[in-house]
Amino acid sequence: MGLHAAHRYAELHPGSSVILVDAGRIGNNASGRCMGFVIDLAHNPRKQDFVEDIKGNKEELFVNREGISYIRNAVQEHGVDCDWDAQGKYHSAATGHGVQDLRRFSEALDTLGQSYSWVETDEIRAITGSRHYLKALHHPGTILLQPAKYLKNATRRLPGNVTVHENTPVVAVRFGQPKHVFETPKGTIRAPKVIICASGYLTRFGFFRNRAIPLYTFASMTRQLTDNELSQVGNKPAHGLIPANSFGTTVRRTVDNRLFLRNVYSYATDFKTIAAGRYEGKGAAADCVRPTLARAFVNRL
Repeated sequence: MGLHAAHRYAELHPGSSVILVDAGRIGNNASGRCMGFVIDLAHNPRKQDFVEDIKGNKEELFVNREGISYIRNAVQEHGVDCDWDAQGKYHSAATGHGVQDLRRFSEALDTLGQSYSWVETDEIRAITGSRHYLKALHHPGTILLQPAKYLKNATRRLPGNVTVHENTPVVAVRFGQPKHVFETPKGTIRAPKVIICASGYLTRFGFFRNRAIPLYTFASMTRQLTDNELSQVGNKPAHGLIPANSFGTTVRRTVDNRLFLRNVYSYATDFKTIAAGRYEGKGAAADCVRPTLARAFVNRL
């Protein structure tokens, strides 16, 4: 959000000076470490009002498609290399309950006038190379990409009136007029306008105290698979699956022949996690996907 906000504001106000600040390195954060789904319709639509809230879902669909169009323009016009793949995503069920979730999702898609296709057992198992799945629903609107690659290359294509400061954490802030003041370890930023895109860290800026609930999700990525291993993981070179059940496993097979799995959730208590010790998680893989694996994979990414 911060990258796109800076880019768009600089486009609309070419005479302004825009500063983009990141506490760490761009791409080495939640946006760069995500599974790389750029979605047009709700990623996890199992809430009770999904079918009934037609107006809200149409509005969300419109906004998301506008966002996808904006990113597509950046990729095509500015040559932002990010492994762009407009193949859509698979909503995959491994249980009878999950199949029922998919049927309810299909009803919502029918109401919204969205296209989709059913993927039966033999086909989804051929795609993935796994006997884990019973059925899937393919929805074509999602884009798959390499998120860290996108962020780093899009940063290099920012307008000339944007200055980027990485490894620049904001340690104190004073909101006021005519300018807001932000203190960093190496200097002070004074600006009449500010857009804060800090996700859960908004609470540290004084907003949504005791109302935001930050979460961690943990994932692991393999090394590049050998030809023999690739022969065992399905016949579709790159794809993305999300679970029909809210706490199932998200899976990506990447264009450079890796498997990327996300499963475990945890509260981001004080925005910290540890490599060893007591660990709270949910989902089928809570006992086998450890934070140490997650840390190892993100370092390699």
